[in-house]
Amino acid sequence: GVATGNATIRATLDDVVGSLAFSVVPGGIEPELTSVSLLPAALTAPPAPEGGRITSYRNPVVPGFHPDPSVVRVGEDFYLVNSSFELFPGVPLFTSRDLVHWKPLGHVLTRESQLPLQKARPSGGIYAPTIRHHDGTFYMITTNVDGGGNFYVTAKDPAGPWSEPVWLPDFGGIDPSLFFDDDGTVYLTGQGSGAP
Repeated sequence: GVATGNATIRATLDDVVGSLAFSVVPGGIEPELTSVSLLPAALTAPPAPEGGRITSYRNPVVPGFHPDPSVVRVGEDFYLVNSSFELFPGVPLFTSRDLVHWKPLGHVLTRESQLPLQKARPSGGIYAPTIRHHDGTFYMITTNVDGGGNFYVTAKDPAGPWSEPVWLPDFGGIDPSLFFDDDGTVYLTGQGSGAP
């Protein structure tokens, strides 16, 4: 922002270090630490018009480093997860009602027992998570390319806690996904060397 006259303009910078607010005043910038967070505190989409439809928005709707998005709708709420690679905690989780305004809920993988990263190389770790919901349970399935392969975790509440991993040692490759069919069949798909 730009300061003109005696106006004070505030801007928020969110990154992996924390939330730092800057007061831009004539003659300089005065930083103050406001909180420590690993997720963006405020996302950049303009507020939804009161009682109306969103007719425009700015991409990206989830700014920053959030590759490989997967979204599931449960009732009126949408939930989104992203790859986190070698970073801990793993798999950031967001919620939205309109697919434009996203709020951080936390992370799916919050315990070392869920996310072994001791052997993770740069850009290794967690690839392309998928989030699903079936019969009141959330499922997140993904690949830890440097620490065990494909696995899934479950939770009744998307904000957690999430279960310990269920490892899928006979399912190779990356980018696993689940599909729950109406007849009760669950399909597991992926990229690369698949399941028997």
